[in-house]
Formats: sequence, structure tokens, C-alpha cells
Amino acid sequence: MATNNAANYVPVQYNAITGGANGAINNVSPSATSGNPLCSAGSSSQPVFSATPTVTSMTITGTPSAGTDATNVTYVTNALATVNPTTSVFAATTVNIPGTYTSVGSGIGDTFLTTATGAFTVDSTSPAVTSRVLFKNQSTTFQNGVYNLTTNGTGITGTLFTRAVDYNQPSDINNTGIINVLNGTAGAGTGWVINSTVVTVGVSAITFTQFVFPATTFLQVANNLSDLNSASTARTNLGLTAVATQTLTQHDVLVGGATNAITSVAPSATSGVPLISQGASSDPTFGTAVVAGGGTGNTTATAYAVQCGGTTTTGAHQSIAGLGSSGDVLTSNGAGALPTFQATSAPAVTLQTAQFTLTSAQMKALHATPVTAIAAPGAGKLIVMVGIYAKYIYAGTNVFVASAGQNVQVAFGSTTNGAITLFNVNQIAAAANVYIQAQTGANVSNGATDNQAILLYNSSGTEVTGNAAGDNTFNINFLYYVVTI
Repeated sequence: MATNNAANYVPVQYNAITGGANGAINNVSPSATSGNPLCSAGSSSQPVFSATPTVTSMTITGTPSAGTDATNVTYVTNALATVNPTTSVFAATTVNIPGTYTSVGSGIGDTFLTTATGAFTVDSTSPAVTSRVLFKNQSTTFQNGVYNLTTNGTGITGTLFTRAVDYNQPSDINNTGIINVLNGTAGAGTGWVINSTVVTVGVSAITFTQFVFPATTFLQVANNLSDLNSASTARTNLGLTAVATQTLTQHDVLVGGATNAITSVAPSATSGVPLISQGASSDPTFGTAVVAGGGTGNTTATAYAVQCGGTTTTGAHQSIAGLGSSGDVLTSNGAGALPTFQATSAPAVTLQTAQFTLTSAQMKALHATPVTAIAAPGAGKLIVMVGIYAKYIYAGTNVFVASAGQNVQVAFGSTTNGAITLFNVNQIAAAANVYIQAQTGANVSNGATDNQAILLYNSSGTEVTGNAAGDNTFNINFLYYVVTI
């Protein structure tokens, strides 16, 4: 009695159990790849998991949704039924054809009568009656489409076209594939597809874009990547006669030879070696570049000397005479002489004073309209304040209204640069003259840049009030330096 039967078989995790010979039980190891099916190997071998099963037939009832889904014949047939495989046309227009469009049934039976009389020609062809012609260049774009030539023109009548029965409804036009053109100087071998959506024939625009190009549009291998199938003529036209027959060794460099020929120069065995001209009578060679005087034209040079442009054509590069002393500065001597090293010297700085009179009207508008007390000193210069002294002159009529939060401040160029308080309104809200000395310090220049004016402004959010007579004034004296930075 077999001991490896179903009753006493110990299964292995994930194995497939199959029947063996003489009632025995066998197992099939699982595939290492998820998704592989178990496939029969015939009546004499155990089945196996396979990534490439062979299926004789299969019934699929579902509708595919992903790009890798399988489908059935019915689904494919129905999908192809929505595509209108339009028959090719005899020829296609290349320009607008003047004429009259007549709408008979929103596409069905619609006609186009050319303005020009006589037999119709298009793109160097003469289509016969019933020929299919693609109109694709009409200025009135709804007139475009595929037509049959119904009646050819005579000496007194134009040619009558009727929309083709497979191209006279939106469902036909919108689902049409490539329209191939059989004849014509410009059109033969081309294919066109619609790039607009038609809702109503005779109203909606019908426009086309070229999808298929004739073989002559491209350079072909059969024609030696030229427009000719003769290799020798193609090389001559492209100026490649000598190149095409030049035998090269790997890494050679091509150079022009005698009588418009091409020759090659063998590479240097050393990486980085430049190709050096040997003049007009010899091929260049790879070698060491020799530049006289290091490229300056000088034959000698003083140690540590500075090279500069010379003053004569024979001395285009010259050494500056002398090395100067440690800390000296190379100083220009203008356009007529070489620069020289010179000792540095600090520019003289003069203490300056300025007085500014602030009127009552300016005082009462100082928040909205700051005033300039000292003009900007110029580019590269900065005002360094030493001291500020002010005198409030009471004219004897009425005073300003005291306010603890209103300060008259001094700043550099902007109300945010280095502000210091000159006085508070409380200090001048009295019927008497007041003398004020402002303290200056490093904070005055915080954030300042060069060429900044000295401003007076009210730092509070409201203007000063009082002194209705407007006769009180302020004499403000500034003590400062102007330095170059």
C-alpha cells in the first residue's frame, strides 16, 4: 500500500499537489515570480508554473480598462466600426478655389460650384467625372472636405462638386482616418488627417494637417543620404569627393591638402599636445607651442615686476620700472605714461559747519514731509556727524502743543538710517527760547550708505500742532566731516 497518498501526505507551504504514478501524490514547487499560471505538460509529465504559457483558446467576457488588458473579438470589431476608412482621393487642392457652396441637407447632397469655367484642373491634374477630390485650402473652412466631381465645367459653366457620401456627416468626417492623395505635383504620396471637430456640416470648420509625406521629402539611404541615387554625383554635389575616398586611422585629424584634396595628420602619442601650424607650405603637426617672451614680446623681465601695455608699437608690453616699497600702491599716470608705485597718503579731512532754519510750517508737516538739512555730499562720500546744536526761537504769540510721543529726529538719506532724536515736542511747548544740544554717536550712521543727505523728520504717527501764528522757528547747527569711502 502506497504511503504517499492524499491521506498521509504532508504538504509543503505554497506547493501545488498533483497526482503521481500508481496513486502516489506529488508536489510542484511554486514559481519565483508572482502571477505565473500552472500549465499542463501533457499526460506523461507533471504540470509546471510558467511565465510564457501557450493557450489554445480562451473566452474573455469583460471589457478591457488598462493598456495591458486582453480583450475579445467582439470588442475589437466594435471599436474598428467607429473608424471610417475613407477611400483615397484622386487629387487635392493646393490653394483656395473660388466658388459657391450650396447647403442642401446639412452635408448630404451639399454642392460646390467653381467660379472658373471650363474643365477643372487641380495640382497639374485633370480629374474625370466621379473622381474624388480633397478640398483642404478653402478660405471659408467649412467648405473643405472630400467631394465627387459631378459635372465638369464647360466654356460657360463652372465645375460642380458634391460632397462624397462617406464624408458628408459629422460621424463620417470626425472618425475618418488618413486621406491619401494619389496624384498631383505637390499632393501625390501625401496623407492628410482632420484636426478639427465637426458638429454641423456646412457650418463647422473643417481643417487638415499633413500626416504622410512622400519619400522624396527625406534624404534616403538608397540615395546616399542625398537627393540623387548616384553616389559619385552625390559626393560631388556635397563637396565630399576627397573625404569619401580618404582612408583614416583612428584619431587622425583631417586637414586640407594640395589641389583641394584631403589628408590626415597622425595624433601625438602624448595627451594634451596642441596642433601647431607649420606655415602655408606644410601640414600642421602636433608639438610644443613656443610663444616668444611668454606672449609679451619681451626677451627679459625683472623679478616681481608688473607687466603692462607699452607706449609704442615696438614695445607693446613693458615692465614697470621699480618695485616700490611694501604697501605702495600702483598709481595711474594718465594716458601718456606708464603707471608707477607710490606711497599711500590719507586725504585731508576738514571739519565743516552748516546751519538750517526749520519754519513752523515745516515743523507741523514734518511727519509727512521730511526736509533736507544738508545736501548729499556726492558719490563715494559720507557725512560723519560730530555734533548738533539747536535753538528754538519763541516769537511771543502762541506755543506748540506738548506731546510726549513726538520726536524730531535726524537721519542719513532715509528715515530708517541712523536716526537720533534732536528734541521732543515737550521741550519746546513753552513760551520761551530753548537751547538744545543733541548727542551723536555710532548709532547715527547705522545702515547709511554713501552720498546720503541729512534729513529732519517727525518719527511719530501724527503731526505737531499749535503755534497758530506760525512764527516760531528753529535754528539748527550741524558740525560734521565729509569723508571719502
